[in-house]
Amino acid sequence: MINSQERGLKRSLKPIFVFLVTALSLAVSGCKFDRGQIDDIDPSKTQLYVGNYDGGLGDEWLRAVADKYEEENEDIQIIIVNEKDLFSDANLLTNMPNYSNDIYFINAITYRNFVAQNRLADITDIVNSKVDGEELTIKEKMNDTLAAYYETDDNKFYAVPFFDSLFGVVYDVDLFESEGFYYNTDGNLIAFDSNNTTLSSGPNGISGDYDDGLPATFSEWKHLVTELSNSGITPFIWTGQYEYYRLRYITSIWADYEGKENFDINFKLSGDYTFKGDSSPTKITIENAYLLQKQYGKEYALDYAEFIIKNRLYSNSSFNTTNTHTMAQQEFLLSAVTNNRIAMILEGGWWENEAKPFFNAMEKKYGEDYGFGNRRFGFMPTPKADGGTSDPATTLISSTGNSVVCINAKTTVLDIAKDFLKFAHSEESLRTFSRYTGSVRPYQYTLTEEDLAEMTYYAKNMYQLYTDENTKISYISLYYHDAFFEEASFFGTAWLWRSTINKLIYNEPFYEFSQDSTLTASKYAQGLETTYSKSNWDNRLSKYFGG
Repeated sequence: MINSQERGLKRSLKPIFVFLVTALSLAVSGCKFDRGQIDDIDPSKTQLYVGNYDGGLGDEWLRAVADKYEEENEDIQIIIVNEKDLFSDANLLTNMPNYSNDIYFINAITYRNFVAQNRLADITDIVNSKVDGEELTIKEKMNDTLAAYYETDDNKFYAVPFFDSLFGVVYDVDLFESEGFYYNTDGNLIAFDSNNTTLSSGPNGISGDYDDGLPATFSEWKHLVTELSNSGITPFIWTGQYEYYRLRYITSIWADYEGKENFDINFKLSGDYTFKGDSSPTKITIENAYLLQKQYGKEYALDYAEFIIKNRLYSNSSFNTTNTHTMAQQEFLLSAVTNNRIAMILEGGWWENEAKPFFNAMEKKYGEDYGFGNRRFGFMPTPKADGGTSDPATTLISSTGNSVVCINAKTTVLDIAKDFLKFAHSEESLRTFSRYTGSVRPYQYTLTEEDLAEMTYYAKNMYQLYTDENTKISYISLYYHDAFFEEASFFGTAWLWRSTINKLIYNEPFYEFSQDSTLTASKYAQGLETTYSKSNWDNRLSKYFGG
């Protein structure tokens, strides 16, 4: 079959944008090391080497935690090693025994592989212990879904979850407020009904919280983005280089429509689901899980993608395959000083911290109003279906359920590494993480007023959303059935969005809608069922049946 990605052409970035980004961008790089290559070793102390994934979170928070630990343990020196590619899942699995780091804070690993190959130290005792002065163990503080996932069948822990990254739409609060693109309690955009400036209750239906004034339904969303476009504002931008940003966005819409319990069946291949038109639930097992392609939340999500593309509600750079996520961030931020304002970006919870160097560069060039923390951004939850068929809770997706903190099984300072791991999961250390990064860790902890006062508008908005009692988190990087690992090419992102239409394979709906003007959300949804037909399913997975 022909992959339709081969049928399109790249689009070019605007020359002025390239010039501005080139003038303002900053870059950093890392290097591999051996213990003897570190220049500032204190021979009077014992060194603890901490491997840190050098991504959007940075290392300021970790340095702050390490400094505090060193103050309390004067005979310990903590050396932080920042790397990215070397700490990737596959490379680390192969090379961890050869690396000098004792403990890792990692973006993503395939946990079962690391456990099976004895790469990780057993940390069960620490996970089941309490930090001095606290009432709960680390396990008891942990998100329930993740605690169950990381506890092995023999009740052991070899890693604990690192951080949560909620993925979706980030919007420019300053723009929405100044131009009146919030909804009022009469259901009108304030831009066209300024007599009523009281914000609506938003998609969650509760007044006085994080989503007030945002579109509550698909119809309100369509009206909003249309009026943004009519006003000369580009509604959306996203990275063209990494298509999974777009896939995560529509997956987040699907998840919110279905709700956590129903959505998670797609990763467990087990549960009860009531399909549209049925009066009773169908029991889902590995033998009939192909039926999940009929979940209506998928077509609901596809409606969004189709509307965005067919109405040209996105930046011209959004399908340029050289347009990285940081370039998209920069275009989004720079639009405030150009004639092409952009309202929203598809991003993960880490984005603002990741873009901090560019904020700083903008402040230097354009003034402090454009600096980090001086502009306001917020997260836009998914609007509910007009017919009231969406799950009432706010369900968000995290793409980092497989991000972990773990200890190298080969460490020679196991007791120190365990002690630091425990310290890093104290209430104070968890708060330090959020205060510095603006992101959240999947544990119970409460930010103080002093913490919140140091955080950006966006970070506080995300914290309110994450800790709301009506918010539920689904983890799209956690798999529960052996088939996901042993038949990886059959599952992965294909299981989520691969559609087969007229013998052509469609992998990413946004792109496919941009290439085929006759393609509709309904056709794409039908193609999902074709890809995972009963015959295809049985031919590939029958060896798992009857277990």
